Amino acid sequence: MTDRQALNREQWLDLLRSCSMYHRKEAEKTAPTIIGQQPTEEHILHKVWSISIDEAVELISLLPTVDDDEDEDGLPQHRQGPIG
Repeated sequence: MTDRQALNREQWLDLLRSCSMYHRKEAEKTAPTIIGQQPTEEHILHKVWSISIDEAVELISLLPTVDDDEDEDGLPQHRQGPIG
């Protein structure tokens, strides 16, 4: 991965983290204020979106990158194994 690609990847991750933070704040704004009050659909959606984006960021961070220089098979799971 080139320096430019690494920078682009980190910028995308930063953008996703910002989106997650936005939805977390919106979920806090729309949270029920009375004990026992049912949360609104808007509150639930913002909470779910925030959690989903956080999980996507973690997954992207864990995944390996594929360089253009590598063989055309791509990721290791796409390469031919020892049994053919």
